[in-house]
Amino acid sequence: MRDFARGLVTLGERDEALGQAWHLPCAPTPTQRELATLIFEEAGQKPKLGEAPSFLFKAVGLFVPIMRELAEMLYQWERPYLFSHAKFDKAFGASDVLPHREAIRETVAWFREHPAR
Repeated sequence: MRDFARGLVTLGERDEALGQAWHLPCAPTPTQRELATLIFEEAGQKPKLGEAPSFLFKAVGLFVPIMRELAEMLYQWERPYLFSHAKFDKAFGASDVLPHREAIRETVAWFREHPAR
């Protein structure tokens, strides 16, 4: 969240950011499986991950709206989802980004300190 907030503040303060699309600074994009594994590891749990064929999401999506939405986003799981903030760095200077493992560690710690009621 820190990287995201800092990037939004930068864009909000700079006139040259207006009217353009920007990718905010972030750590290199992991796969969904890698990200889920990092989260489970930090939470002290063993990940239980599986796969379902894309046609299943599309078929169930005919009856379940959220599955229809997931079917539209399958490309994020089926192909590399690469993200570059090079344009941001070129315009506003190189950004320090928090590695995913550290960001997950902070997030899990926050949730442990603020349990749901």
